[in-house]
Amino acid sequence: MTAITMIRPNDIFTCPVDIQCSVVYFIQRMGKVMATNTIFSDYVKNIRQKSGCTLRQFCQNHGLDPGNISRIERGIAPPPASRELLGKYARCLSLKPGTDDWYTFFDLAAASSGRVPADVMNDEQLVKKLPLVFRTLRDNRASEGKLDELAELIRNS
Repeated sequence: MTAITMIRPNDIFTCPVDIQCSVVYFIQRMGKVMATNTIFSDYVKNIRQKSGCTLRQFCQNHGLDPGNISRIERGIAPPPASRELLGKYARCLSLKPGTDDWYTFFDLAAASSGRVPADVMNDEQLVKKLPLVFRTLRDNRASEGKLDELAELIRNS
């Protein structure tokens, strides 16, 4: 199995390619994001632009470094690994805790870094079901319609 190693300051994360791709594909199937190589960065930039602020205005309003936010929005810098910093960014983007947008933000940050979201990993029952989810998503025999049905079923549960 091939692995991707992502290096950040003080951290090394290794994730099997097929799991990373499955997580990103699953999130795309849920209809939450655009199909691009920079899913998290596009999501952040889109939300910020919807607020009507330029990058500089947004950063001045929230005391953020425009260079760091610009690198995140362009996909040059990975999403922050710190849940606290991600939470700060989410609040600056006016995302409300517990909403679909809040979870999408954190899920995309995790997927973009090749990680399964922390709240999923902290739930023993969900972790036990991940292999089934990954196999289902990876299964070439599943039609696009069946994957859409699965995404809808999950979304409505």
